[in-house]
Amino acid sequence: MLDSGNNRLLHDIRPMVWAFMPYSLEDGHLTAETYDNHQTKTELAAAFEELGLAWVWQPVLLGHIEGLVEQVRDSLKHRPTVVFNFCDGVDHWGTPGISVVQALERNSIPFTGAASRFYEISTVKVRMKELFLRAGVDTAPYAMIPNSGAVKGVCEKLGSPLLVKPNVSAGSEGISLKSKVSTNAEVEARRDELLRGHDGPLYSKEGIFVERFLDGEEYTVFVGGHWDRPQSVWNLPPARRAFADSIPEGERFLTFDRYWGYYKEETPPAGGEPFYRYETVPAHEEAQLADFARRAYCAVEGSGYGRVDIRRDRASGRLCCLEVNANCGLSGNDQTSTGSMLQLCGIKFPQLLAKILNHMLERHLELSRTASDDRYDA
Repeated sequence: MLDSGNNRLLHDIRPMVWAFMPYSLEDGHLTAETYDNHQTKTELAAAFEELGLAWVWQPVLLGHIEGLVEQVRDSLKHRPTVVFNFCDGVDHWGTPGISVVQALERNSIPFTGAASRFYEISTVKVRMKELFLRAGVDTAPYAMIPNSGAVKGVCEKLGSPLLVKPNVSAGSEGISLKSKVSTNAEVEARRDELLRGHDGPLYSKEGIFVERFLDGEEYTVFVGGHWDRPQSVWNLPPARRAFADSIPEGERFLTFDRYWGYYKEETPPAGGEPFYRYETVPAHEEAQLADFARRAYCAVEGSGYGRVDIRRDRASGRLCCLEVNANCGLSGNDQTSTGSMLQLCGIKFPQLLAKILNHMLERHLELSRTASDDRYDA
């Protein structure tokens, strides 16, 4: 839960905030579909005004990152300055992501969100699963599959049905109802379809894997803090992702069409109801889910903040971590995951931003003192 009253450092420093927003070039025009809209700009402006912080909306484009970082360095010479890093893209796809984080780290600029190590780990699904298992955090049984040729024995080994997934993707990219398969031949067919698609070259490079489909309740937990200081790790109350009643139980998982409301290949829920909504979890489950989410977050060297997605396997009753999303979307709007979680627990959006900023400043000062002590000892 947020200790929202403990933001003294933020209030004392009152830094200038540069909001780094990820943009890409499409047909010669700057675009940022997820962020560049009236609702996001209005919401951020109101939140920073409530916190008494000056801020600037800064578009970030691949190829121009070093110049922007230099501008922030100049700002730091005149007043306390931080970067609120909203860049959550995949550089290979033309949207700024880890390259922004690495540039900020090289220049010792205080910034919110994932450090490069966490960002890198959370981009690769199988890497996360390996670290989950190493830390004793359950996850669905999985296996990488070859990019060509026959797929043999994977259904027999892991159990079916399975989900076929790209090893690197964001926002459920590459996931559809056709991703759920029950035979080795269906695994092959879905793999080949992915490799023939628009993002086939990336999927071919990073690989495709399968994991057992877990039939059961799904949860999500917003977690913040730093894995190497477990006492610093905090979370919002866990929430249950309740899928629309009209969706068959076997289809209750996040697909690209339904997640984003595109409905190019799949049909929307009946009656115009949302694909899913969030609900509070029973009190007796809350502590277990929060502890599990924190352990999963620390297993993948979580830093800054992220969203942990969890399923409870109906057959065994055990919790399994699906993935940890670094730099997950931030909003107070109840049409978003974070906004829904905030509204369920009665926390305002500015409070969350203050918590993230204050925690980042504490971490930055701690690391600065450690570096200074190391230089002195040397």
